Amino acid sequence: MDNGELIIEPKKDKRVYEGANHDPVNKSKPVIVLTEDENGRNQTFFDLVKKTVLTREEFVSQIEAQNYPGYSVKQINGVLTPVSNPDGRRSNNLS
Repeated sequence: MDNGELIIEPKKDKRVYEGANHDPVNKSKPVIVLTEDENGRNQTFFDLVKKTVLTREEFVSQIEAQNYPGYSVKQINGVLTPVSNPDGRRSNNLS
């Protein structure tokens, strides 16, 4: 869909594809959040490159083992919590 129009005959459409309009997977920050608890704390994560699901504890362990250099671990309210390292891009933050 483009501007609310459904393209049903792509070969006849005069518009030119200009590439994806979103960020491709950032290899240094490939993780997204799948679930949060009732307080909004991220609980389950998904690595878009490795295609693996990680619990918060597993992700923390992997970050501490330096397997995810784009992330760090902070203690928030007494709980070890994965956070995205700042890089000026909002599209690859854990939220």
